Amino acid sequence: MIQQNEKPARVGNSKAGVSQPSNIKSLPHFKEYENNILGCTLRGEMLADQWNGLLPNDFYYTRNQIIAQAILQMRDKKIPIDVLTFTQFLKEQNLYEDIGGFSYIGYLVETAISPANSPCHIEEVIKASQLRQLWELHHMGIQAIERRANREEIVELGNEIERLSRPKKSNGNIISLADYKPQNMTWLLEYAIPDKFPTTIYGDGGLGKSYLGLYFATLATLGKQNFLGLRFPEGPLNVLYLDWELDIDEFSRRTLKIANGLGLSKIPSDLHYYSPDKSLYKLLPELKGIVISKRIQFLIFDSLGAACVDPEDVGDIVEVFSQIKNLGIATLILDHQSKMQSQDNYNTKTPYGSVYKYNLSRSVFQLSSLGIEGNIRSLMLKHKKSNFGSLLDDLLFDVAFEGDRVLFYKSKALSPEEKDMRLIHETMVELENKAEKVNQKNLIVQLKGILGRDRVVTLLEKGEGKYWEKQVGHKKENLYKSKTLKNGDIYNQGFRVLENEGSEDEINIPEVIA
Repeated sequence: MIQQNEKPARVGNSKAGVSQPSNIKSLPHFKEYENNILGCTLRGEMLADQWNGLLPNDFYYTRNQIIAQAILQMRDKKIPIDVLTFTQFLKEQNLYEDIGGFSYIGYLVETAISPANSPCHIEEVIKASQLRQLWELHHMGIQAIERRANREEIVELGNEIERLSRPKKSNGNIISLADYKPQNMTWLLEYAIPDKFPTTIYGDGGLGKSYLGLYFATLATLGKQNFLGLRFPEGPLNVLYLDWELDIDEFSRRTLKIANGLGLSKIPSDLHYYSPDKSLYKLLPELKGIVISKRIQFLIFDSLGAACVDPEDVGDIVEVFSQIKNLGIATLILDHQSKMQSQDNYNTKTPYGSVYKYNLSRSVFQLSSLGIEGNIRSLMLKHKKSNFGSLLDDLLFDVAFEGDRVLFYKSKALSPEEKDMRLIHETMVELENKAEKVNQKNLIVQLKGILGRDRVVTLLEKGEGKYWEKQVGHKKENLYKSKTLKNGDIYNQGFRVLENEGSEDEINIPEVIA
């Protein structure tokens, strides 16, 4: 490691020559922050576009200013920055020896710690630069008074001091909403995964969240696809799958099986894979650069727990979700829930850890199992939260593992709600056959110990018009009439017709979801 016996750059941006006292190094500066910013940029862990207004003159040391200026010039010329290309660029500009040659470049690269706190470092470097400029202006003012400068020069110095002393203006623009026309809402998956915001799918381990995430990733790269009637964008998207759970070999095997199930000859070229060697929290500062450089349009995190984000730390969760939202693209977060205990209700479980994981997601789904039969697993996505519209009906699908193929089907399984609807429907038929009143009271009594009172009341209202008709009887009493069709089938509002037990009709396996 080399020693930095370097001189500080001349303070401020003033054109007037000002002598600097011997205690110049006591002026505010953050050598470690400056070096870390430059080193991480040269290592490719952050982009110059992330410097947020940091300029070469804001650096304290002369050679840091030279390096910063060269980095910004390479950025403007769209030259990719790495150690070799940067070294060559300095040589072409005859600046290589001015910064101490490769030994100083190597020092910056080797000693840079992490871009994790770069926004804070950049802010502190800029503040220190402003304080140094203020010191220079005050020093110039004293000299001007001592040499009895004219009034205009002294007033100009005072105005410059006042300008630098003002609080920094916010980058945000305050506008009148009356003059603003909002853009149309866009979706990665229609009404399910919004564009530019985080979406979470959570559930027990081992259900197949990774397969589902990979299936969505594959469909998104193809364009003009759909999932249970919900549409993906028309054009193919550039997708990145961040994987903390598997490795490249297993991921490739799974992807190829899904591609085979969709009838593809190979894995789509727009599907990219990255297995980070650091936690998501440490990866976030460089993630913006990855998204920009690779032109990523859809990003999947698998999974939040394996990414070593502390699920209980509110500060970490808020920071992670804020940074994910700031990426400005559609993101899907796969997450776990706590293990089921004997007294737990699966439907009421939430993502494991802080409630902010749920609160900061704009769309949330819970994945649950409806059953396993042979090599087919029946699954359900229940829409638990949507900030941009109504909740979707339960999404039921089957995943079939067939040798070198993984196929996704419309499911023939019944959801828990459909099972309860069927139970109420059958109870109505039973009461009708007994010539008893089919009212709320009798239904609650008949289903006591099977369905709770509140559940019956809720489903009676929800199933009206689909599974049964409601009529007003004596003394305004609500009476129900079961709605039967051919072979006793009862309709679901979604894409399927439910088949009653005992029917001889068979349900044909539907087409693969695509």
